[in-house]
This record gives sequence, structure tokens and C-alpha cells, in this order.
Amino acid sequence: MQLDETNIMLELHRIAQRQFPWQRGFVKPQNAYRFLYVYGQGKCADHFAAKHGITITNFVVCAFAFFWATYNNPVPLTPISDSLNPAMIEAALKVIALSPEVARLKAREMRKIALEKNGGKELSRTIYQPSVLREFPIVRVGRNLIAPLPDLIMYRATSGLFFDIVGNGQELINDANQRFEEYARLLIKSHMPRFEVLEAQLYRFNKSEAQTPDVLVS
Repeated sequence: MQLDETNIMLELHRIAQRQFPWQRGFVKPQNAYRFLYVYGQGKCADHFAAKHGITITNFVVCAFAFFWATYNNPVPLTPISDSLNPAMIEAALKVIALSPEVARLKAREMRKIALEKNGGKELSRTIYQPSVLREFPIVRVGRNLIAPLPDLIMYRATSGLFFDIVGNGQELINDANQRFEEYARLLIKSHMPRFEVLEAQLYRFNKSEAQTPDVLVS
């Protein structure tokens, strides 16, 4: 409804960036490793623990428990594993769950902000519609946990850790960016040891200093 012959190529990558992860699934060891490597150590990890009272590692463990408990039934009929510390579970739920009342208020506020940023008009692209479930995929009603889209629990515990970093200063963003570059170099070197993998290099161009791409493969 929103495309014509002039902009379809511009839209394909945006659609793919959102569609492919759902097709592949979020519950993958490499996803957990990648985002724990990027966010689960250094300044990002310290910030998360100070903000939420739980380490990122323990939060991801709880998220796995929430995911498996809700995967076959959006309202789990059995309690979360007794092997997990109740205080840890409660701290994790504060990060990832909202009551219906608070979820409605937050969703309304997100919609209002999106409309204001778009000049009072509805967002034309579905993929850009705000969703409270991306950041808070569990709705908590008393002792019941409801997960309309259980996959979003693991999204929140992997790439969704970005929600805890964004808006808290450039220092945290720089820390995450640097670690992602380290991860990329480690991944390439591990899979293709015959290559030399280098960090970004400074060079002179038109009498000024410039920088190469973040990862160089020789």
C-alpha cells in the first residue's frame, strides 16, 4: 500500500532486517554469546547491574526460564523452576514485565510520541509502529505471567539489551561498539584462521587524519 516503483528497493532491507530474525529464531547459542560478549561485560554490564539489581548473566538465565515456561502456553500453568532464586526471578521480572494497566499507559505514551514525531500523522510503515512488547514482552497479572509472543522474551534478553544502554550516555554506546568490533574480529579469526584480522587504522588523507573501516581482513 505504501510502495511504488521509486522506493521498493529502499524498503527491502528494512523488511529483511525485521523478518529474517523471526524466521531464524532468537533462541540460538550464537545470539546469547554475541550479545553477552557485547553487553555482558565492562561498563555496560556494570550499568545494567546498578540499574536493575541483577547481573546481565542472571537476567538471561531467568529469561530462558520465562521463555520455556511460556513457549507452549502463553500463560504458564507451572511455576518457574524452583532451582532459580526467587529474588533473582523478581529482579528479572522488573526488567521484562509490566502490569496490564502500566503496559496500556506506556503503549499510549509510545503511540503519542510516535505521532508527534511524525507530524501528527499515523506511521505509514507497519515495521515502525511502536510496541511495548519489544521492551516488556511479559504481562504480569497477579502471579500469572502472560507472554503473547514468547520469542520476544529472548529478543529482549539478547539484542534487546540495547534498551538498557541507549539513552544513558555516549560512553556506554562507545563501550558496546568497541566490544562488538572485538567480537567481529574474534569471530572472523576463529572461523578463518588463515586471515589476519586487524583493528581500524589511522591514515592521512588530504592533509587530515582519517580512519579505515572498523575491521580489516588481510
